[in-house]
Amino acid sequence: MTEMLFEGYNAPSVVYGIDSLFAYHHNKGQNGLVISSSHASTHAIPVLNGRGLIPLATRLNWGGSQGVDFLSKMLTLKYPDFPGKITLGQMEVMMKEYCYISDDYKEEIAGYLETDVLEEKDRIIQFPFTEIIAVQKSEEELAKIAERRKESGRRLQEQAAKSRLEKVCHVCK
Repeated sequence: MTEMLFEGYNAPSVVYGIDSLFAYHHNKGQNGLVISSSHASTHAIPVLNGRGLIPLATRLNWGGSQGVDFLSKMLTLKYPDFPGKITLGQMEVMMKEYCYISDDYKEEIAGYLETDVLEEKDRIIQFPFTEIIAVQKSEEELAKIAERRKESGRRLQEQAAKSRLEKVCHVCK
């Protein structure tokens, strides 16, 4: 890739690094903790005097895909009749639109005891609902189906008897 950048695109220079640290540096961060979450993992990188302390960085095997899976399981647990046909892509969109990381978890949980805060945080999502209409068969149709079943049963019995007779005749020879 480096060769292609220099020879194919005539790039004057190339820098490889951690994108979240580049963003932190660009935003003039000096001291702090950079949290970088991806599809499969989350990294916590301490920064001191504008330099990332990579040996102290920590990887957590929890990313967006695990969050989507967890949300799906929680919705299924809370709402057993929840549509089973919702795709992981749709669940990912729901997570991006409605989920967030709290700045102060304890304070936020305490706030949920107040009605106005609860109403503000409450989200109602309406999924398409299609009612399955069971087709009712008339007495005449049910009688035809029963007659067909009886006829099929009678044919199977005749075939089984014929097969037994052929085996017996084959043994006799």
